[in-house]
Amino acid sequence: LAYIPSQRYLISAGYDHNCKVWNPMIEEPLFTMHGHTNVLAGLKVVIGSNRVITSDIDAIVKVWDIRNFMCVQTIKVEQLMPASVTGITYVGRLDRIIVSGVGQLTRR
Repeated sequence: LAYIPSQRYLISAGYDHNCKVWNPMIEEPLFTMHGHTNVLAGLKVVIGSNRVITSDIDAIVKVWDIRNFMCVQTIKVEQLMPASVTGITYVGRLDRIIVSGVGQLTRR
């Protein structure tokens, strides 16, 4: 669950593979952002921008434009084991997304 203060939206994400955009004063979601194919593991609002970042357990990260609820970028994180992503965060001063999860070991 995340809050976007500039638009006064709540964003929820979970087991149904979608993010829902809510107005806290209305019972039904304003919009549903579709695009992930597995359970969502992370949700991050980029404060001061129009971006929301989501990740699913299969290491697919999506960047959404909250003005039109469209996905503007999809990133496949390599070297993570299937169903291993546990969360995401955003580092604003570096403009970087950090994905946490279980990686694969490579032995040579």
